[in-house]
Amino acid sequence: MNRMTFQTMAYHALAATAFLTMAACQSEAPSESQVLHEIRETQQALLKEIKQVKIAINSMSRRGLTINMEPQGGTRTGKGRFDTAESPRLGPEGARIEVVEFADFECPYCKRSAGFGKKLVEDFPGEVAVVFKHFPLRRHENARYAAQASWAAGRQGKFWEFHDAMFAAPTPSKEQARSVAESIGLDMAQFEKDVASPFSRAAVQKDRREGKENEVRGTPTFFVNGELVRGDAKLVRAKVARAVGAGTAQNVGGASPPAAAPPPGAAAPAPAPPASQPPA
Repeated sequence: MNRMTFQTMAYHALAATAFLTMAACQSEAPSESQVLHEIRETQQALLKEIKQVKIAINSMSRRGLTINMEPQGGTRTGKGRFDTAESPRLGPEGARIEVVEFADFECPYCKRSAGFGKKLVEDFPGEVAVVFKHFPLRRHENARYAAQASWAAGRQGKFWEFHDAMFAAPTPSKEQARSVAESIGLDMAQFEKDVASPFSRAAVQKDRREGKENEVRGTPTFFVNGELVRGDAKLVRAKVARAVGAGTAQNVGGASPPAAAPPPGAAAPAPAPPASQPPA
């Protein structure tokens, strides 16, 4: 693979990343210095990854191996893997369909879709669970504190109350977060202690790290059973509905279990009427 090919890959990758960072909450107009900083960071990361790929390909070539460089369909391979054991959840444990949302309390697009998860769980009872993950964007100065504050509320069993009230509030400032905490009846001394603890920072950072590892670039970002869904909540809902429908169809179309044999001496059950004839 020649130098021109790698440059082309770099430009395409950079363009794709720039497009993704314009979606959702990242479509807000940041300052010029922030844009340049993000472009430089992205460019450096891409060049580093391309260098690693080139080394791997050269190594394969020396061993007489080849690699298929034809473009493949889709924008992502594999499925996201998330540790959801301690994450806030709506819906049943072990639900057949799990939706993981990465969100930012200062993101206006997250604010618009704040009730989306609850509506999904209500519309598909027993089928869907929604898991919340923190992804505070660096340029949102209040987002990280709000994320840690919501974690602290969760320590007192009131994450979702805080979540709903915070997104309904006019601003996500620190003062507003404290006001929300008081309004939902939190022990404020414990709340302040938990917000300032290293555990709250670690929990938020863990979610951010998982997001980055799974190609999260903006907020809100959703995964349905580990599969990244790019676009708005309507696409997520459509995918969930298809998954629910597929499961229902599979259950309906599957073979029925054989009927148990009648006990000795019992009369045999009457034959069922033909399918086209209603029972008497």
